[in-house]
Amino acid sequence: MSELTMQLGYEALQREVGYQLNWTRNVASYDAQKLSQLDDLINSGYHRFLQEHKWSFMEPLGYLTTVSGQGDYDLPPEFAATRGMMRYPTGNGWGPIEWVNEAYVMDRRSAQSTSGRPYAAAIRPKPHDPKIGQRFELIFWPNPDGAYRLNYRYRARPIRLSPDNPMPLGGPEHGEVILASILALMELRVKKAKGQNAADYDRLLAQSIRFDRQQTTPDSLGQGRELDEEDNTYWRHRGTHTVTVNGATV
Repeated sequence: MSELTMQLGYEALQREVGYQLNWTRNVASYDAQKLSQLDDLINSGYHRFLQEHKWSFMEPLGYLTTVSGQGDYDLPPEFAATRGMMRYPTGNGWGPIEWVNEAYVMDRRSAQSTSGRPYAAAIRPKPHDPKIGQRFELIFWPNPDGAYRLNYRYRARPIRLSPDNPMPLGGPEHGEVILASILALMELRVKKAKGQNAADYDRLLAQSIRFDRQQTTPDSLGQGRELDEEDNTYWRHRGTHTVTVNGATV
């Protein structure tokens, strides 16, 4: 059985919560009012679960490949903030890219026309779109002079669960606790009291937190050097930077 079929997706959550509300498990028979009530319960319970702990799956590793001459890049829709450094692949002696503010990059772009291997980058918000929400972009200095493969860790914002975005973060290991969170919230809102669902949620939440910590706790602290997040090797040298200014390599 595949991971996706084992995981509780949006429709499965609708079925289970609907059944607990003494409705049929046939989601197709629900009217608009019932679907709206379920959507609110599901996403409120899901959001509560995500706020309970600093989950490791909320800080995924992102990848970006630059394009020659292009200095600005859209970040993933769920991007909220950077966590740690942006790095080149190991083996070339290049150190991580330095995070700077937007003014640093824009001041240098306005002062000279430069391309080369980027060594500084900034995050800046894009104009807000009320239909899709806030998005962010990455801007480099200098503008890349070729294709560079980069990796970076970031804090993810959860996207609202829906038929178009059916799978919760965290994977199947956390499916039962997400359902328990939703049912406990339903119990409180509908029955106006805490019951067995609340107790189940507390128990399953503790199990999920232990599992998440075990997933991210190393067996050994290792050597006292900085670890590259892409392939678990170490970098020692920042290397040199070669850039082109007004057509001349410096």
